[in-house]
Amino acid sequence: MRMLRLSSLATILFLVFVVAVAVSGAPATAYGPEELIPRKVIFGNPKRAAPFLSPDGSKIIFTAPVEGVMNVWVSPVDDLSAAKPITHEKQRPIWKYWWARNGTHVLYMQDQRGNENFHLFAVDLAKGTTKDLTPYGNVRADVIASSYKRPDEILVGLNKRDKRWHDPWLVNVVTGKAKMVLKNKGFAAVFADSNLNVRLAMKPRPDGSKELYRRDGRSWLPLATIPAADSLTTEPLFFAPGDKAVYMFESRDRDKRALAMLDLKTGTTTTVGASSKSDVAEYIHDPVTMEMLAYASEYERMK
Repeated sequence: MRMLRLSSLATILFLVFVVAVAVSGAPATAYGPEELIPRKVIFGNPKRAAPFLSPDGSKIIFTAPVEGVMNVWVSPVDDLSAAKPITHEKQRPIWKYWWARNGTHVLYMQDQRGNENFHLFAVDLAKGTTKDLTPYGNVRADVIASSYKRPDEILVGLNKRDKRWHDPWLVNVVTGKAKMVLKNKGFAAVFADSNLNVRLAMKPRPDGSKELYRRDGRSWLPLATIPAADSLTTEPLFFAPGDKAVYMFESRDRDKRALAMLDLKTGTTTTVGASSKSDVAEYIHDPVTMEMLAYASEYERMK
């Protein structure tokens, strides 16, 4: 989640949270020039970290230690003293977690003893139960997409059928029911529209370039080519409102990366935002309407 996707309210909440944590933490300690700073000060667990606001704005989740291991906690937005842990990992910390679109479940990723075969888990806040949504041995789960139009479901890539490729599976986060919706035949990435229908895919080529394909019924039709020189700076991001175009980072035929929109029918791109000094690096979009709200570039400082 390297893209900045916080709403204004979430941003304000985050700042308030950081200040609250700083005030409630241990007093600052001054260390002399010859005194070693204890390693736990630098590498130890924070008191609280990385809050996320619930879809209805009433709660936040964040990570905090439980018996020395970072776990996910939930709290009313206006009362941190009422926070309680909702996960109970004993060995490895949880770092990737978020709200399901329905607001009743919290999702998180966790592997087993560092094997990097991450599973997707769902915590039912009302029942206090946790369910492994991808309970398959030696299989890695990668989240593809979610949508407020289908709040109880999430699209997940699983290399269950073929270890080389992740097939898209539609998973119900409430019931745990899952079904494969597409057999991946060599795509490095797939992209879904607001109804969680897979409509765009990207395939690597031997020369280092990438080919974009659009789905037409059961067929995949070539849409655009990304040269090898642009393969690290040009990529689709997510479907735009109406599902007829895709927002993307675009550096083809440009000196600096821009924010653009790719028409799925014609393959043409329209510039949405650009900087004359540096690449576009971040963006903010509305998670409900999927409308692009803002972008930023970093030349000396982010702006």
